[in-house]
Amino acid sequence: MGDFLFLFTIDKYFYSHRYLLAQAVQNAGYQVHLACLFSNLKHEIQKNGFITHSISFHRGGINPFKELHTLFQIFSLYAKLKPTICHHTALKPVLYGGIVARFLGLRSIHYLGGVGFAFTARTFKAKIIKNGIKIIFKLFLNTSKTVFIVQNNNDYDLIKKLAPKTTIYVIPGTGVDESRFFPRFTSCQNSSKPLTFILLSRMLLTKGISEYMSAATIIRKAHPATRFLLVGSPDADNPMSVSIETLQRWHEEGFVEWISHSEDVATLYHQCDVAVLPSYREGLPKSLLEAMACGLSLLTTDVPGCRDLVVHKRNGYLAQPYSVASLVEGMKFFCNKSFNEIEAMGLESLAFYNQRFCQKITIPKLVNLYTQSNNPVRIEPNDS
Repeated sequence: MGDFLFLFTIDKYFYSHRYLLAQAVQNAGYQVHLACLFSNLKHEIQKNGFITHSISFHRGGINPFKELHTLFQIFSLYAKLKPTICHHTALKPVLYGGIVARFLGLRSIHYLGGVGFAFTARTFKAKIIKNGIKIIFKLFLNTSKTVFIVQNNNDYDLIKKLAPKTTIYVIPGTGVDESRFFPRFTSCQNSSKPLTFILLSRMLLTKGISEYMSAATIIRKAHPATRFLLVGSPDADNPMSVSIETLQRWHEEGFVEWISHSEDVATLYHQCDVAVLPSYREGLPKSLLEAMACGLSLLTTDVPGCRDLVVHKRNGYLAQPYSVASLVEGMKFFCNKSFNEIEAMGLESLAFYNQRFCQKITIPKLVNLYTQSNNPVRIEPNDS
């Protein structure tokens, strides 16, 4: 069917978030290519038959000379390969790949899993970057031939405002690896078992890491046996990253248990009761999808992407963003529940995942979109 090129900033994101999709594209008959900055996963990716191309992305950088060099690398690759489909994932690949693909007349699909730092942070730098993004959208991406895929209705509305001529599909993620993430319920009759919350994410302030730490401190003083796991590493390329020193200090204070990295996230979920993500905005958070597939209750914020996964007080609790007090109320909600009640909410999460977000529902929609023309899809908001 031709060459299908994925453009990502870094191989880790491709491997963790879109590897299953790439396999499905390959099974549909395409030769899959991946262009990105490679860390230590290049050979693992090549073993599956994917062809790799190195692009010098600088995720957190705005140095004009480095960015022009990246743009030139993309142009050279696209002009030589002439892919049947260019699939751009995340904001920088969408912007740079979109400009190049339009100039060369190549078919491109822009997949936004979220809108990133520029639209979630409240800094002057974020405001400047956001204005630049709006200009690029207006000049280069606002055409009737441009196709976007987003994961929630709020991002649909945002892209429609930035580029009203485009075709936009709403497809809620690509599921998770269900051979790894599955429910493993245990008896809840053991009254000595501590209630355990887990937040798994990159250690960014925009993920609500600071609010989680503050809320955990308050809850632990009232409920000393409660455990709070904080799992993930800082992101040096993101200006909103929490420092290693801060994370180590929090861990030493004893209110949260910080785990910088885990090769077996599913086992961690199986040891926990409630998955937490007090994020400021998401596309569709993969960590919460993994938690749902494992049968956990959710505690997250009433913001785009997060609210799409929760029916309030049925499979989880929606707190207000930026609010430690609201997050504390959410934690108290679970502290006042029995383990059987929390497990029942987790079963609701699992059922919701299977009905709407699992691989067998989402991935065929995407592959079908790549291989034939469809009408735009809009997913309706959750029923409460």
